[in-house]
Amino acid sequence: MMRKRQSKCSSSHQIKPWIRWITRAILRHEGHAANLKRNDPLLRIAFPGMATTWERHSVRSVFFVRAQIRFLGIPHLAILAAVILTGFALIRVVLRRPALEWPVRCVLAGAAGVLGLSWYGLRFWLLHTPWRWDLPLELCDISLWTTALALVWPRQRLLELAYYWGLAGASLALLTPYLVAPVGSLLSLSFFAGHGIIVASILFLLGIGRLRPSPGSWRFALLLLNGLALVDFSIDKILGVNYMYLLHKPPIQSLFTVMGPWPWYIASAELVAALLFLAMQWPFRR
Repeated sequence: MMRKRQSKCSSSHQIKPWIRWITRAILRHEGHAANLKRNDPLLRIAFPGMATTWERHSVRSVFFVRAQIRFLGIPHLAILAAVILTGFALIRVVLRRPALEWPVRCVLAGAAGVLGLSWYGLRFWLLHTPWRWDLPLELCDISLWTTALALVWPRQRLLELAYYWGLAGASLALLTPYLVAPVGSLLSLSFFAGHGIIVASILFLLGIGRLRPSPGSWRFALLLLNGLALVDFSIDKILGVNYMYLLHKPPIQSLFTVMGPWPWYIASAELVAALLFLAMQWPFRR
């Protein structure tokens, strides 16, 4: 009996420092550690001396490991191709059988809702993230719900927001994914599926002629995006979070990397968003 207890303790001590080091490095790199409360689950993992409940967090905390996918490697290209092919396949089905448009739109909207809810559930279950980090305030979160609503209630402004915010934001997220788990894990699969369904749905709506941005709609989308950024920035400062990366850049190679330090990268991102939205408007200028 004593040997079993010793073996459990020894294996526990072998695992703990490794997970603790990874979590601590991530917290420091992302600037979260200074903003967490003393009894926060993340601090219990990274700095176990601050609490005595380390054992409650188990090996599931290893999902904090950053297992970034190789940019444009075979798995990455396969995921991008699957998203695009799904959109075009649905377009072909509906163009051949127009009566299937409404059922397909409902299925896409339902799948988007399930993926959106599962993302928060998986983060809470696997990562034990505090509630303030799981608010639906990221651009892609809002784009997901906007796209789902536009699929079942296709109003012009909703469709335009889904087009500009969803297609631009989700496409960039798929090109430079910020993963918090190994590529084949549930969290990473949920990440790719959630962003992929946004892109596939918008391609579908464009292909069947349901979505056509009106002239000047890029200004409307950019104006609301700035309003969202102001709301997120206020919440970031109050809660000590980093929605829309307004307080610091993500710790991966992305477009933010070449945009300069804070706060200049925010101004650069504003310019990039304006140019990108304007380019997205160009095919529909007439």
